[in-house]
Amino acid sequence: MTPANGPLKILRWVGFIAMSVGMFMAILDVQIVASSLPEIQVGLAIPLDRLSWVQTAYLMAEIVAIPLTGWLTRAVSTRGAFVGCVVGFTLASVACAAASSFEWLVAARVVQGFSGGFLIPLAFSAVFVMFDGSARVRATMIAGIMAMLAPTLGPTVGGFITAHFSWRWLFLINLPAGIVVALIAGMAVRVDRANWRYFGAVDLAAVPLLAVFLAVLQGVLSEAPRRGWDDPTMLGLMAVGAICGAGTLRRCMRHKTPLVDLRAFNDRNFALACWYSFVLGVGLYGATYLLPLFLGLVRAHGSLEIGEIMIVTGAAQLLTAPIATLFERRVDARLLIAAGYALLAVGFLGNGGETPETAFFGA
Repeated sequence: MTPANGPLKILRWVGFIAMSVGMFMAILDVQIVASSLPEIQVGLAIPLDRLSWVQTAYLMAEIVAIPLTGWLTRAVSTRGAFVGCVVGFTLASVACAAASSFEWLVAARVVQGFSGGFLIPLAFSAVFVMFDGSARVRATMIAGIMAMLAPTLGPTVGGFITAHFSWRWLFLINLPAGIVVALIAGMAVRVDRANWRYFGAVDLAAVPLLAVFLAVLQGVLSEAPRRGWDDPTMLGLMAVGAICGAGTLRRCMRHKTPLVDLRAFNDRNFALACWYSFVLGVGLYGATYLLPLFLGLVRAHGSLEIGEIMIVTGAAQLLTAPIATLFERRVDARLLIAAGYALLAVGFLGNGGETPETAFFGA
């Protein structure tokens, strides 16, 4: 490292860590309310059958935002997109904390999730555009640790905050962190330049189709098990979702500048990586969503107790992440992936045997 490029490398790492913290905040807020849902329900007098929308609203908006990240990045630059989304996420967090009704909270969670949804792919894409060689491996480890710890630490952090302060502080803690992250990223991230002409070049007509499809998919998966798959409303929503999904695919395959470039899936390795990421996401987020609900609503554990149980998973991830990085250079990546998924499956089988009588330390 020469004196000339030393400060630039340090600035690059500072900017990347700020982006990773922003991603951590976005993922954390998916699950930070999980252990505190009973307190939020009491505080805002939310009917039990609508309580899940506190999390579902965030997820619906987040999955709509993620596919739009490439378009937004090209139009306003990585720095502009990240800083703007962090500011939006922070302001929405304050709105969540100030909520006086269920409807207000859900609306604020939608804005929060939409802003936070951009932060996740922005941080991971920064790994590949900001670093190469051994530096990319270290950056991948940092981003991976942040992404894996956040959903499992969410219930723990949320339980501690709710037990010692109130559920409103679940969202207020994002205010100072959001301000600091936005300022650092604005000064330190230098990746690309904005191309404002890209706003009009991309197929914007696909945006509402994609948004409706993803939102309906999330809503049906959330509500249909309770209301029944043959419920007229669910059937109507599924029809709307199918039409919008087909329309999105058609436009993405035929437009010269598609909103989502599906041609990338012609690459076998890319397609397989997406599939494995999907399976990991289903398992990771599904488990960290359902277990706190089970512990709080079925086992009647307090928010802090739920956090103490969930932190075990976070501690295990923190311990194994450096080990996985070490083995990455010495073991066939396929064997390492297979071992990780096998251990994940064993953990799910263990949790699958729980009953309403399962005690704090096991059966």
